[in-house]
Amino acid sequence: MYYAQAILTAACFSVFLKGQSFKKPWYLFMAIILPLAVIIKFSVHNIFNIFPDTIMALIAVSLFAIYYTSEKKYSDILKLIPIIFALCLIRVNAVGFVICVLLLIGADLFSLKDLSRKKVWRNMATLILPIIISLSSWQLHLKIINAIDKSSNAFPLDADRLTLTISNFIKALYTNGLGNVNPFMSWFYLMSTTLFLCFLAVVMIGIILLILRRGRMLKSFLRYNIMFLVCFILYCCALIASYQFSFTRGEAIALASFNRYMSTYFIFWIIGIFYMMITMLAKNDYIDKTQKIMISTLSLILIFAVIGLSHPVKLNIIGSRRLENVYTDEAIICADEIHNAIGYDASVYLVFQKSSGYTFMAARYQLGTNRANLGTWSMGKPYSETDVFTVDRTPEEFIKVLDEIEYEYVYLGYADDAFWNIYGKLFEKPNEGYKIYEFTPNGAFPLTVVK
Repeated sequence: MYYAQAILTAACFSVFLKGQSFKKPWYLFMAIILPLAVIIKFSVHNIFNIFPDTIMALIAVSLFAIYYTSEKKYSDILKLIPIIFALCLIRVNAVGFVICVLLLIGADLFSLKDLSRKKVWRNMATLILPIIISLSSWQLHLKIINAIDKSSNAFPLDADRLTLTISNFIKALYTNGLGNVNPFMSWFYLMSTTLFLCFLAVVMIGIILLILRRGRMLKSFLRYNIMFLVCFILYCCALIASYQFSFTRGEAIALASFNRYMSTYFIFWIIGIFYMMITMLAKNDYIDKTQKIMISTLSLILIFAVIGLSHPVKLNIIGSRRLENVYTDEAIICADEIHNAIGYDASVYLVFQKSSGYTFMAARYQLGTNRANLGTWSMGKPYSETDVFTVDRTPEEFIKVLDEIEYEYVYLGYADDAFWNIYGKLFEKPNEGYKIYEFTPNGAFPLTVVK
């Protein structure tokens, strides 16, 4: 899967070559090095794992690049449909990001004077239809294979939680993040400086565009920047709504995975703008030597600024992969234990007390066809004030979850004394080294030993 992710990333980079020419090698070089520099700054680690955030941003840029360099005909709109399907299915709960990307394209379609409103609405309907089809067909597929997680219900509106989430969200946008976040492990370390340099370069190159083509290029440049900004605001609103209705209270207030979600749009935004400008410049045949030097200098400043502001910890790719291998290897062992005991069809509730959830998610993936819980893997009293993963659940509530969602077995990946003190009365032979228990609500014990 890692190789497949790398191939898909390379395919996205190949799209950046569209509109470039070997007759102008500098622009060809910049079309590759600029996206790479931005990725190194914001999420270099995501290239070497199977998180979808970076690849979603690159696919979105590919979508924008193909549209931007096209003639805006209906046949060109049809070419975007497979990419929209891919964006929707890579991460189905990121539909807000996909809609923002399509709104960007839609706003540009409405600005085209030679395109009638009827054709614009037809093109927009063509772009939206793949979202509806892909998400509906995916839900139908999950229903057919009985893989829908019945425990992942939407959370009700909570005014207090929403206020805290919005407050922390705004704070994280212009500071080094929340107090419990290590700044050296998040993309918003020195964020304001990085964005200042990036957008300073954008403005300066925009001035160059004014020198080259005056009104037409400058107007196009400003229009796209405004559309990117508006879509960014809409994306933030969609993300806040997701925190409110799809995350637990602790995860929402702590802005779980905030850096990953925000880096998706920032990679899309910055690479999209620079790709547009490089393409504009590459098509211009009236650039003198002085202007070439200005463009080259600005581009090099941008590259070194973006890479230079990246903390060395973020470039420790080998160490990051070693850590992932530890989680994966442990998850494979857990999945093998479960498969050997209950097969590949039974449902199982996984428990990994006092953990970050990495092994739990990896084990859930390795289980394959076995239906497992999602979002809750640690139960009981929170282990600390910053513990947002442990759900305070009584033994009776735990049994109710197993019964209502029809789990057949419970697997104890990690079970400590705190867990046994609360839930031990539910288990036959508690705290004796057994890991797999069968759910038997009518038996002497609700959970009886299997292995």
